[in-house]
Amino acid sequence: MSTPAGNLAGVGCDTETCARFRQLLEHNGRFLERWFTEHERSAFLGPEEGLDTLASRATLLFTLKEAAIKALWNHQHLLPDAIEIRSIEPHGSGAARAVLFLARHTDLQLHLDATFVPVPDGWESTVLAYGNPGTATPADPA
Repeated sequence: MSTPAGNLAGVGCDTETCARFRQLLEHNGRFLERWFTEHERSAFLGPEEGLDTLASRATLLFTLKEAAIKALWNHQHLLPDAIEIRSIEPHGSGAARAVLFLARHTDLQLHLDATFVPVPDGWESTVLAYGNPGTATPADPA
């Protein structure tokens, strides 16, 4: 992970297995709409994917969001749709990085640094939140 300017505001980690998300996808048709933004669903969770691929991607996105929510919990309690994953990039050594941003106007001015690694039948994600909590800023407009 890089070390951006600013104070470390929080750290969050989450590990999940794909089996749980396979079961959610099979039995809960609203799961994707409730947890993931329209951008995330169109960019990462296309309906043309098979169940195993869809479950793996949903697991990864979920762990990234949960880790970000945990990193920010002391500053603001967020729901999953308040955080959006913009891109996922390989980063060597089997790990990868993700670009996350706060999807709505909040009272937090933060940089979220996210990495993730595969674990047996799942993903483990870590998010570091840097910045100055309490400084008002609009969400990323892009």
